[in-house]
Amino acid sequence: MSIKHYGQILIISAATAALFASCAKSDEELAAEYYAKAETAYNAGHENAALLYIDTIHSAFPKVISVRRMADTLTWRIELEQMERSLPYLDSLMSARQAQVPEATKNFTFVKDERYQDIGEFEHRTLRTENNTGRCYLKPHTNERGDFLLTSYYVGTQASHSIIKVSIGDVYKETLPAEPSDINSYTDLGQFHETIILPTEKLNGIPQFIAENSGEKIRITLEGEKGGSYSYYLNKTEKAIFLDTYRLSALLSEINGLNSQYNKASKKASYLKSKLDIRP
Repeated sequence: MSIKHYGQILIISAATAALFASCAKSDEELAAEYYAKAETAYNAGHENAALLYIDTIHSAFPKVISVRRMADTLTWRIELEQMERSLPYLDSLMSARQAQVPEATKNFTFVKDERYQDIGEFEHRTLRTENNTGRCYLKPHTNERGDFLLTSYYVGTQASHSIIKVSIGDVYKETLPAEPSDINSYTDLGQFHETIILPTEKLNGIPQFIAENSGEKIRITLEGEKGGSYSYYLNKTEKAIFLDTYRLSALLSEINGLNSQYNKASKKASYLKSKLDIRP
């Protein structure tokens, strides 16, 4: 018999012995061993390893309730410590981002009609509606939560547009069609006026597309459902406004996300403290 073959027999024999040894133990004993391993990992600072051992206890020994209860308690302790570490970090990051808001909004006006709006919006001062009557243009704006909104204003012969196409050479993106409820049109002194409002979910990445290509020649095409269209180009000021609005939208969206994470972590920490009977 070769040494290699003899070694393989020893390994197989050892594995078989270990298998029989484990089979000789009850589920309660095996579950307790896994719990001991979980505690050891936790005390050594290896939280993920501890949670993996706990998952094994729940999946492999569903009837060993006493050990599973101890495993639950250890899980709560780990999760509470994770929440208590994340809360100061989220608070610090949120404060840092909020400190950037005054500079980011210096060229914007905050607009909110308390009668109809729960969430206010930031409009660039240069593109206030009352200062741009009588011309075709796109107005990018963002609400307090960082949702990017786009309003298209058209004045001329009747166009009935519902889609906005943004082109740079042969590359383009276009919005999804506006909802009928978000289209408003009327005729005044022989001129046709049309306004469509497109929320974030209809924009198909157009704000980022314009912001990342603000140095390029950008063509806007207003397309109607019946095939009609009208085109114009964004001027230098309008492209700069898009870039400013996109950056503000991204900042407000990040702040809103951090605030949501903080509130969830805070609520979960309170819940875990109640489960562990930890009083303030």
